[in-house]
Amino acid sequence: MGGKSSKKKISSHDRALLDLKVQRDKLTQYQRRCEKVMARETELAKQLAAAGNKRAALICLKKRKLQQTMLTKAEASMSNLTTMIDSVEFAQIEVEVFASLKSGNVALGELHDQIGGIDAVEDLLLDTQEAIDRQNEIEEALGQSMAAEGIDEAEIEAELEALEESVAAEASGVVDMPDAPQHDLPTPAVPAQTKAKATKQREAVLA
Repeated sequence: MGGKSSKKKISSHDRALLDLKVQRDKLTQYQRRCEKVMARETELAKQLAAAGNKRAALICLKKRKLQQTMLTKAEASMSNLTTMIDSVEFAQIEVEVFASLKSGNVALGELHDQIGGIDAVEDLLLDTQEAIDRQNEIEEALGQSMAAEGIDEAEIEAELEALEESVAAEASGVVDMPDAPQHDLPTPAVPAQTKAKATKQREAVLA
């Protein structure tokens, strides 16, 4: 609000590069003009030679030769200008890359400072290993305590396996049925009075 819009400052290198490009454009226009003059003088020399005016035809050819010489010089200058423009542009890129690398190096150094250097990293790794060792000792102590209380690890693992099988069966919709007995079922005991009554009834039928 009310602030002035910031504009990129034009450096001396930018001005130099702009001047080089302006000269390149002027040379391009000059080359085109030379080519047009050469074409015109060539056509005019043909016409004059056909008309038998050799003197005027020679003058046209000399003008064309002069334009050819100037065009050759312009092409050499154009080559130098193009090389210079490319060199300046590449140098500007190198400066930008250098500045980026420099700022990146500063940022990397700040991050390393936040870490605390190699000593801090080694201390952290040592503390981590000590914490892991303590955790292993605690787990080992707990295992020994469970064994001392008569807890059978194999039995616990078997129960866990059975529990997993049961959960898997329920998930698949299969219900485990009890196994059929492999021995004869016991015959229920009959009271003595019942046996005697049954015998009398059988004898009465046979009599």
